[in-house]
This record gives sequence, C-alpha cells and structure tokens, in this order.
Amino acid sequence: MVFQNEGTSSEFTINYVITDKEREVKMVMVDKNSLVTIAVNDPELMVDKTAALTAATGMDVLTHAIEAIVTPGAYAVTDATDQCLREFYKSIK
Repeated sequence: MVFQNEGTSSEFTINYVITDKEREVKMVMVDKNSLVTIAVNDPELMVDKTAALTAATGMDVLTHAIEAIVTPGAYAVTDATDQCLREFYKSIK
C-alpha cells in the first residue's frame, strides 16, 4: 500500500473514494474486505513536501480523528483517537 496522506490512518477504514475524472464524479465505496493487514508509515516521505500539502494533510489527520469519535460503530483501532488528537495538538503548538 502506498499512502497519499502520510500518517492519517485513512488506511484503517472500510470506506474509500474512487474518482472518475472523465465523468467528473466521486463514488464512495464501503467494503469490509478493504481493510489492510499491516500498514507501515514512513514520515521521511513528507520531508520534502510543500507547507501547504503538510498543512492539508494535518487537517486530514484531524478530520479522521474527529470522525472516529463521532461515528457510531467505531471499532478497537479507533481507541487510539485520543492519543492522535493529543499528538496533533502538540505538533501544531
């Protein structure tokens, strides 16, 4: 798996979006078989990225963390959400 947003944990969800640029539509898919078995995040992949991309990715991290708190049917991996929010807060201080 190659991540588009380093460290957002979006790989730990059964939801994903497929974009059809030709028809200009986004299709939301839900498939419990799409969960990864293992994911390895390398923070070095973000070192040479722009500040705008880093900020946008940070907002994506925050969105996923909040989503995990408010979504009914969350499961064990979302228990790390509190720690995620704490780390996010420390990184933007």
